[in-house]
Amino acid sequence: MDIRQIQYFLAVAELLNFSRAAEYLHVTQPTLSQQIASLEESLGVALLNRSTRSVTLTDIGKQFKDQAQLLIDEWNKLGNVVGRYRLNKKTVLKIALFPMAKFSKLLPLVRGFINDHPEITTEIVFPPSCDIYDRVNCGDIDIAFVENSSLTKGTLYETVFKKNLAQFQILHDPMYVLLNRADSLAEKNSVSKKDLEGYRIVCDKESGHNSFPRIEKVFLDAGVTLGSPLTFTHSPELLATLIDSPSRASFLGKTFAQRLEESFPDLAARPLQTRKKVDVFMIMRNREEEYAAVTFYEYMVNRCF
Repeated sequence: MDIRQIQYFLAVAELLNFSRAAEYLHVTQPTLSQQIASLEESLGVALLNRSTRSVTLTDIGKQFKDQAQLLIDEWNKLGNVVGRYRLNKKTVLKIALFPMAKFSKLLPLVRGFINDHPEITTEIVFPPSCDIYDRVNCGDIDIAFVENSSLTKGTLYETVFKKNLAQFQILHDPMYVLLNRADSLAEKNSVSKKDLEGYRIVCDKESGHNSFPRIEKVFLDAGVTLGSPLTFTHSPELLATLIDSPSRASFLGKTFAQRLEESFPDLAARPLQTRKKVDVFMIMRNREEEYAAVTFYEYMVNRCF
């Protein structure tokens, strides 16, 4: 039994849905199921009743949930103590970006901060999204920018992260589809889901708005069957290179899609007829004494919020 398994269990216990919990945690559903099964095996009891239609807590699962929440609260307090020791007045700032951020306003903003604050040494990393919240919480990362954050309004945020992490929305973009310019759909002002019947998609494998399981479900709900995924990648440059012929596409927020269209002349970005949006959040710890992080936050407030 480890702390991450307990956090995973709390997500499932609150949402009572493995698919939604996996999406919140930015892990695959099989990974989540395996971790919960390992936790139950180590404890020697079943914490959840599972069926094809529902997930419920067993009697011992309800008791375990209450105690597990207390444990997570104490774990977060311990992280606060260690983080305060490590990060008080520190002048090194570690910022986590997601790959598509290279085609957004974030990099110019970070560059401006670096130029304006030479007293702060900045490290920029591109970590996997699956453990980003834990790494911000424990102090390994100071600022993180994430797409479609699991810290948006929802039970998991209220239960696990709210006491220690703060979130700030910096982008709320319409969904766009990225096409090859030779594609007949590139002649349209906007593209419907039905237009994309049979298209092969370049996307993420596991999590986020651009993961294939999430995309496939949205289209199946609309009565549209996509082709098999063309490839899985987090790289915007590879994504752009692979959309090299008609009947291939990817889904991005308006800002990212239009930047890629500007950078790669063979691509065309068109609005997708959907109400879904792509959100970008800045995540940081709730600690006012962290000089570098607070300085960065104030810089961003003056330019974004």
